[in-house]
Amino acid sequence: MIEDMATEILNEFCQDSEVPVAVRLGILQLLEKTNFISPEYCDLLLLYRTQAVVSSMWPNLQVSEEEVADDFQRKILFDSLLCQCKTVEHFSSLAKLLCHWPAFTPSETWSCHDEPWTKLLCRMVSLTTKEALSTAVSVMEKALSFPNFNFENCQEVFNKFKEQNSILQTLKCALITNHDALHSEAVKLLKSIPKVTADDYDCELLDLILKRSLTVQIISTDLYKPVIEFLLHCQDDNVQEDYKIMDTVIKEINEAGYCFEAGSLSLIKTSTHSGLSTFSSAIRILQE
Repeated sequence: MIEDMATEILNEFCQDSEVPVAVRLGILQLLEKTNFISPEYCDLLLLYRTQAVVSSMWPNLQVSEEEVADDFQRKILFDSLLCQCKTVEHFSSLAKLLCHWPAFTPSETWSCHDEPWTKLLCRMVSLTTKEALSTAVSVMEKALSFPNFNFENCQEVFNKFKEQNSILQTLKCALITNHDALHSEAVKLLKSIPKVTADDYDCELLDLILKRSLTVQIISTDLYKPVIEFLLHCQDDNVQEDYKIMDTVIKEINEAGYCFEAGSLSLIKTSTHSGLSTFSSAIRILQE
């Protein structure tokens, strides 16, 4: 009886158009966390989340319940909003919607280009700015949790990144995925670059190279030295992932036939202090 009364009160409150959407959304999100939410409230929650995101970026747009009622209607709304995306903030907001919405069910006529995350990311990358490319990598990490965003979609986005001539973000785009084929393409791209500068890598990329066990593949490139320097830095960490342990990398390099490089790393490990944070300084100590 009490639950029925509470449900009726909440229903009236959450559908009261005079109550700000943010307030109604907050109530529904609280109910969601307590698992006290019925199917009709789930629909309202979807609507209010959509309205909150859309109104923050496109204040003149009003989203109705019908526009988020099913896959077909949400796809129409998505395409409409995508056409209006002009800034990184617009694309980021649209990515939030895709996270809030149920995953789209592909139709028989869908191609790789029809997949919403792929469409969003390719358009976002086309902005070409550093901020857009960096944010696109972060958005792609979210897209990877959706089963319909598969290898073909990743390949499409990777190719779009390559068009922008940003080594850093293009390599990240490939290495954040679990697709070995894309990892190989990333290494191939890296080997084709005559000179790598400090702007072409960061700690996140170096970490990804170690995580994907690609140290051996990039020995002949300009990124090998930064990767080893990053690895030396990591030895000061209290807790280390297996792929950052010196012995792990030394073993990989040695088993690949690079005995000199493996030996040099082994000497660095046993003969120098972890405070020697650059490859050059460590080698210099060994030569003295």
